[in-house]
Amino acid sequence: IITLLDKGKSNEAYNLAHDEVLSLKDIASLIASIGKVKLIQQLQDDSHVSYSKTVYAIQSIEKIKGIGFLPRINLKNGIKRTLNLLKKMN
Repeated sequence: IITLLDKGKSNEAYNLAHDEVLSLKDIASLIASIGKVKLIQQLQDDSHVSYSKTVYAIQSIEKIKGIGFLPRINLKNGIKRTLNLLKKMN
């Protein structure tokens, strides 16, 4: 965030992410595993339901790398840290 405040442009959007490419299913499984909950998948009959058919969540970080940002925390550790912080807050 310091890099963004120092070098980022006003009114610009930047993706804070890591270079990892994971499927949405893998991300959901990772969150469930870290949160120690069971993941239940329910597929809808798409003849009358509209939903995203996106399989992968790929965030480009080229723009933020251009101002000096380098990812240091991968998704798994980021989720763990976030859950630990949320637990401390409650």
